[in-house]
Amino acid sequence: MHYIYEIGFLFPVRYCSVSHNCLTIFRLEVQYTGYPTPEIQWFREGIEIKPSRDFQITTLNQKSFLVIPEVFLEDGGIYTVRAFNQFGMVECRCIITVVEDTTKVKDIPPEFRVQMRDITIRIGEPATFDCQINGHPRPDVYWAKVLWSI
Repeated sequence: MHYIYEIGFLFPVRYCSVSHNCLTIFRLEVQYTGYPTPEIQWFREGIEIKPSRDFQITTLNQKSFLVIPEVFLEDGGIYTVRAFNQFGMVECRCIITVVEDTTKVKDIPPEFRVQMRDITIRIGEPATFDCQINGHPRPDVYWAKVLWSI
């Protein structure tokens, strides 16, 4: 004898916001019910998500997880999870908003804040050359005289 249970989500996915290029793994999770055990599909913007390096899907023990190991701005959007069997189908949706992480220092190419200037000195006097360079990560600076490092 087979019992038919209504398919449903005990804990549906919800709206959330995540930082672009965050160091933590982002995970969506749902818990579902149904008999026979429903199949689960995940979608982003209406397109089915297939497991890959960028989107990892695990479904077991009436739970399903969608993991995004590295979040990019283009990962934002409407995510849908669908549970279905031969007796029916249910869906739940959430909006994922990916925001730029303003606390993270961005890479900045090296640039001179203060340029070196020509100087004239007498033989035997010390010569001082000064320049200031910005950049992130901090650039390596080398001094050279006519193509030879000094």
